[in-house]
Amino acid sequence: MRRLVYHPQSNGQGERFIETCKRSLIKLEGEECISEILDTFLRAYRSSPNQALLNNGSPAEAFLGRIRRTALDAMLPSIVSK
Repeated sequence: MRRLVYHPQSNGQGERFIETCKRSLIKLEGEECISEILDTFLRAYRSSPNQALLNNGSPAEAFLGRIRRTALDAMLPSIVSK
């Protein structure tokens, strides 16, 4: 990760992400293999709202320009207008 020497805001965001990642990996430890744990964490992180982003959107929404469907969305009944 590259950082600017005199820009503490960017250092704080990077440190916050690392701390969040560590906490999540510790909670999921022993559940699955490390690659599946990391995939689970990244899927949840990328689809969760983030206060640092515009309109409190998710990182996936900011990158893709649309709301990303999750497994929970697939379980919800769809609304069909007649």
